[in-house]
Amino acid sequence: MDKKIKINYVGFWKTYNYENLTIHQILKKHYDLEISDNPDYLICSCFDNRHYNYPNTVKIFYTGENISTDFNTYDYGLDFDDYEFFDRHYRMPVYIINSEQIEIMHKMLEKHLHAEESFKEKDAFCSFVYSHDVQFRNEFFDELSKYKQVDAGGKSRNNVQIGPGQQDKVIFEKRHKFAIAFENMSRRGYITEKLVNSFATGTIPIYWGAVNVDKYFNPKAMIHIKSPDDIPQAIARIKELDQNDDLYMEMLKQPACLPEQQKYHEELVPNLEKFLCHIFDQPLNKAGRRNYNQNYVDILKKPPVPVEVKQGETRGLFTRIKVFLKSFH
Repeated sequence: MDKKIKINYVGFWKTYNYENLTIHQILKKHYDLEISDNPDYLICSCFDNRHYNYPNTVKIFYTGENISTDFNTYDYGLDFDDYEFFDRHYRMPVYIINSEQIEIMHKMLEKHLHAEESFKEKDAFCSFVYSHDVQFRNEFFDELSKYKQVDAGGKSRNNVQIGPGQQDKVIFEKRHKFAIAFENMSRRGYITEKLVNSFATGTIPIYWGAVNVDKYFNPKAMIHIKSPDDIPQAIARIKELDQNDDLYMEMLKQPACLPEQQKYHEELVPNLEKFLCHIFDQPLNKAGRRNYNQNYVDILKKPPVPVEVKQGETRGLFTRIKVFLKSFH
């Protein structure tokens, strides 16, 4: 607590409170923090570009969205990607963003110990709680609904009413044998709180999203849809489990994480603490990592360069790279 550091937070969503963030709780534990308009360190997210107003700060990027860190712009990155980049990157899934989500994660890790109790609470088939429409997700909802009613408690496909609070959602999901736990999009490693929350409420998740989800979670504890071709087989499996309590309980008793996966999740927050302390323990003049390039920053600030595409022609990645490089001249 002897070391005083000046920090600020920019680019976060409108309703966030930095005091509740796991990042801030860790830093507050180790350092004398000053929230400053002239910070030495900037914790940045992706919802605005105010970080451009702080060109000389050490920048730590955090996102729970499907966005990778641009290491030309930020010194350090906290995102969903799973790779090592010297001391500059750490995989921080969104389900450890605050103490509430960390508690839910721990409930997930113990969910198999309470399977019998969870089963007694089931009086409905399947839940679907989403605010936004995603085509593939909605198509699966429609297809599964041909078998039995799927209770949609959110704005998307709404057909039942639940209370507005987080606890109301938990109670709602607990009643159901299954939960549709689809991501907004599919990308390796991009696993949000949807799957974790479904496990924690004692349901069997029906998951679509990261194709490598079984690296982090037990594949025997969920129904994993990897592509549209899997849907008929997945629905057949759901029907089989729904109509056979012994088979259903066999899956419900599976742990959400296998031993190595459990260890990974238990160490997520301690390893995040080590990552952050490494940044802030070193002298400020040694903490910077990015090679600052004003031309690159100026290009990022500009609107996208329009590319004329003739009818029947596809402009792919290499064309966009050429256009981007021409912007330097």
